[in-house]
Amino acid sequence: MYEANDAYGRPFAFLVDPRTHLHTVVLACAPADETPEGTTDAGWIAACERRLVGLPAGAVGATLVAEAFADAPTQLRTTIALTYPATAYGTQPRRTPSQLAVTLGALLPGLCASLQGAGVTTVPLTGRQVTVAVRNAYDPGAAALLDRSEPAAGPHWHDVAPLSSRDLWDHFRHDGACSVSWVASPPQGDHLPPQWGGALTPPPDQVAAQRLAFLYEPVTADGAGTLTPFAAVATATVRHVDDLRRAVAVKHGLTDAVRGRLRRAFGGQAGAFAAGLPLGVTAADGLSPRVFH
Repeated sequence: MYEANDAYGRPFAFLVDPRTHLHTVVLACAPADETPEGTTDAGWIAACERRLVGLPAGAVGATLVAEAFADAPTQLRTTIALTYPATAYGTQPRRTPSQLAVTLGALLPGLCASLQGAGVTTVPLTGRQVTVAVRNAYDPGAAALLDRSEPAAGPHWHDVAPLSSRDLWDHFRHDGACSVSWVASPPQGDHLPPQWGGALTPPPDQVAAQRLAFLYEPVTADGAGTLTPFAAVATATVRHVDDLRRAVAVKHGLTDAVRGRLRRAFGGQAGAFAAGLPLGVTAADGLSPRVFH
C-alpha cells in the first residue's frame, strides 16, 4: 500500500499488485444529502452503478461493493475500487509508485466529479480506512476496537490478513469468524437489473456482515471503453462456526432472480471471499485472490 495526496490535498491510498503492477484506488460512496434513509434499496446501488459505468475509459477493472452490518442493519457501506494499468500506454515504461502517486493524484478529482450526481458523493479512502475495512472483514470481532483506536496504534497494512485461516470445501474460516460465499455471472447487459441492486437485505440474527460485490471489465464499443459487469460475489459472515447455517440461510432471503444465479463457491471459498473485497480484481484474474503491496 502507498499513500499520497490528490490535487485537492486529500489523502488517499492505492494498492499495487506485485505480479501485474496494476494499481487500485478505493472510493467511498455516500448519499449526497448525508442521510442514511433509503440507502439499502435498489435505487441507491443503481445510482452508484450508473455513475460507475459512465466513467471515462482507462480503468482495466472495477469492483462495486455494498456491505451491511449487524450493528447498523439499515445502512450500507458502499465502496468502488478502480484498477488501472502501470503504463499509460502499452509501450511506455512501467511507472514507479511515486509516479503512480502523481498520476492518481491528478486523476482523482476528475474521477470523483464523474461519479458525483444522482445523489451520489464520492471521496478517496485513506490508507487507514482501507486497512480497517479489510481487517474488519477478516476479523469482525475487532471492529469496535479498531474504530476507537488511534491511527498510530494501527492496524497496519501488513496486519490485515487473518492470523490463521482454513479454506474449506464449503466455507472459509478466518480468525474468529466463518464466511460462506457464492458467485454468479449477472445477466447480459451494460447495467445490473434492478433486482440485483436490491438483493442485499439487513443481516438476520447472528450474521455479523453481508457483502455483495459486482465486478466490472472494460468493453470497447464504438471506440469508447465502458465498464460492464462480468461477475458477482455474495458473502455472509458469522462470528461462530455454530452459526454457519445462518450464513447459508442468507441466500434464501434474496430474490428468486438473484438466488437462481448464485452458486456456492465450492473449493474456492477463500478466493471468492477476497474477490468480494474492494481490492481490485480484473476479468483476467477470474475470482483468484491477490497479494498486494
